[in-house]
Parts: sequence; structure tokens; C-alpha cells
Amino acid sequence: MSHSNNRVKEHETVHHLISRIAHRVYFLKDDERKDFLEIARRAAQFSGVQLLGWCVMGNHFHLLVFLPTPRFVDEQEVIERYGALKGQLAASSITEMFIEWRKQGETGERRVSEWLDAQRRRMYDVGIFMKIVKQWFTTEYNRRNGHKGTLWESTYFDRVVPRCLSEMAKCLAYIHLNPIRAAASDKFDGYAWSSYSAFRKGDPTATAGMHFIYGKRNPMMLSPEGMSFFSRNCSRRRNCAVRRKSLESEQRDMKCRRIHLRTRRSWHSGQPILPKYRKHLSNCAKHETTRSGVAREVRCAKRKHYPFSRQIRK
Repeated sequence: MSHSNNRVKEHETVHHLISRIAHRVYFLKDDERKDFLEIARRAAQFSGVQLLGWCVMGNHFHLLVFLPTPRFVDEQEVIERYGALKGQLAASSITEMFIEWRKQGETGERRVSEWLDAQRRRMYDVGIFMKIVKQWFTTEYNRRNGHKGTLWESTYFDRVVPRCLSEMAKCLAYIHLNPIRAAASDKFDGYAWSSYSAFRKGDPTATAGMHFIYGKRNPMMLSPEGMSFFSRNCSRRRNCAVRRKSLESEQRDMKCRRIHLRTRRSWHSGQPILPKYRKHLSNCAKHETTRSGVAREVRCAKRKHYPFSRQIRK
């Protein structure tokens, strides 16, 4: 699983999208969360991405989306998607504008084609989808609350999730566990702004997302017990990663101490110090194992035992 923030453009991929409010202030109340979910649904319908899961917290949100393979969208469908995004009144005005343009002959047909192509380029793109969601929600929030300027901390975090049951289920369980970790709810279906709560209420978008991940014939995984199983699995994996990182740090500490011991022996015996040891000594003050006192020991050793420390820094 990729944990980088690099934008992946491949299709037929699942993306875990995260974005936070600036300064992590808790701006999102119940009305704002409702507006955000409505905008996300409309943007997904326009962009052609499928919403698999979501959770809107007080200062950030999680979205799990599937980016399908692009297909050709004809004129009627482009107008329908445009109407789903901006309303049926906007779609009707576009239809009337096309009628007026086509009265101009070839010039009008070219204008209609350019407008349709511009809308098609905005579809099947996760970046454009997130841009619509965040910009539209910021505009609505600023209008309602008298706020000025940007609302979000930065762009957004995008993690590509492998398309297998275990990885997608663990990611969705992590998303649904956010209200429980934040003490906003004590059960999975007790938080109104989570896709699992919407699924339990029969929401078609949330139901389609759960079936995409778990399949229609796996009711165990759609229950709170099944979700808890995957959340416990995530915790075990996270604890193993922490222990592995601690072990790697201890091994680096031991390697650093061995190098300094050999360097001291070479200096007192009058033997030349190997170049690789010199390079290590020049960088050890910035070594990431400072918590064990190695860097402090190195600085003391440079002052007491290594009169050539200036040459090393050079």
C-alpha cells in the first residue's frame, strides 16, 4: 500500500482521500457536514467517480472513492451530469444556449463541441473531484458564516488502496473508527455522518460502496462484528510496525557505537581512520538516534579525542 502523497493517475484504482480544516479548528457542525456530503455526492455524480465510504468529522473528512475507466459521455449525459452538479435550472439554460448556438451554423456547432469537451476533461479525475468538493464547500461555508479566505489546511492527502478485500476493508474500518476514537460515538452506526450509519439506514450510495468492497453475499463483513474484526487486525499490524521500527532504531544505535569504538582505537593506536568512518562521524550529530545519547557522546568525543574534527566537518 502506497503511503505517499503523490498523485496517481491510473484508473480502476481505489483512493483514500483526507483533508483538514486550517489550524485543525472544529468548524464543521451538523449543518456543514450535511452540506459537505451533499456536495460530495453531486461532485461524484458529475465526475464519474464512485463513493465507497466516508466520514465527516469536526475538523477533517475521509473519503474512499473508486476511479473507473473513462468512457465516452454523449451530449445528453454531459448535460445530465452538469445538472446534477449545478441544478436542473443550469441544465435547462445550457440546453437553451445550445439551441441558440446551433442557429449560427458551423461556428455555433464548434462552440457547443468545445463546451462539451471542456466538461468531459473535468470528468474521471480525482484531483478535479476534490477541487470541486473543497471549493464549493468553502464558498457555501463563507456565504453562510461570513468567513473570508481559504478554509482548508493544504491540498489533500491521497493514498492508493490495493483492490483486494483485506486492504479495502481495513481502510474502510479505519474510516468508520474515527468517531469512536474521537469519542463522538460508542458504536459504528451511532455517528450520523459516516457511510456505515447511512448503509444501516438503507442509503443506496453507501450500500453500493459496501457491496463493492465486501460483495453482496458476505453479510458477516457488513455487520459491526465484521467491521470490528478488521479494526482489530489493523491495530495488530500497527503495533507490529511500531515494534519493528523500535528494533531498527536499536540496531542503528549498536552500529553507531561500534563505529565510534573502532574510531577511538584507531586514533589511540596511531592508525589512519577509514574514510567511511570519517563520513559517519561528520553526520552523526544529525543522526536520528539522538534519543539514545549517541550524538551527545560523539560531540564529547570530538572535543576530547579528535583534534582533527575540523577536517572532518570540511
